[in-house]
Amino acid sequence: EISHGTGQLKELVKSNFDRFISCKGTIDDIYVKLKKIDGKGAKHGAGAGSQEVSVVRLYDAIEAVRESAKATFGDVLSRAAQAERIKSVSTLLKRFDGLFGMPSRITALAADGDLEQIVREYRKANKLIKPSTSVSGARVWTSLYQEVQKRVAEVYEQARECLEDPGVSAADAPVIILFMAQLVAEKLPGTRLH
Repeated sequence: EISHGTGQLKELVKSNFDRFISCKGTIDDIYVKLKKIDGKGAKHGAGAGSQEVSVVRLYDAIEAVRESAKATFGDVLSRAAQAERIKSVSTLLKRFDGLFGMPSRITALAADGDLEQIVREYRKANKLIKPSTSVSGARVWTSLYQEVQKRVAEVYEQARECLEDPGVSAADAPVIILFMAQLVAEKLPGTRLH
């Protein structure tokens, strides 16, 4: 990572070399002006009044440099801040990847017929991201939970239809009934045992 950062720093310097040179020139100009001011003050018997003038000129020169730097590097700094925000969101998404991947995992588990694991995923969602009535949660967690509920409800309906099919095997029926009963116990909306 360090070598990658060094490479980025070199690229930043290369792409902004003209700006760096311009800033150096501005700083050199201020230095020369300050030397002239100090030289004039020393020749004319600098008193408190000339020191005040020097301070005001110095302040004005610093403000001019600050404005010049802001104009020169404003875009670079704003892009760096934006990149930092994107990196922060990316880190957050990686941290909660297991939760954000839950709806697609439920769909894959349904395709594999792993009803027991679907119940585990739904229980995990209930424990980790189910919106509380007392605390208003973030919209992203509420939307994610609703998507998980939707996917589990779809699998529940498929299981119910399968159970109502007269051709369901005697071995599959108890597994399906257990799956449905567990989701009823987890209070999946729209579920009930007949």
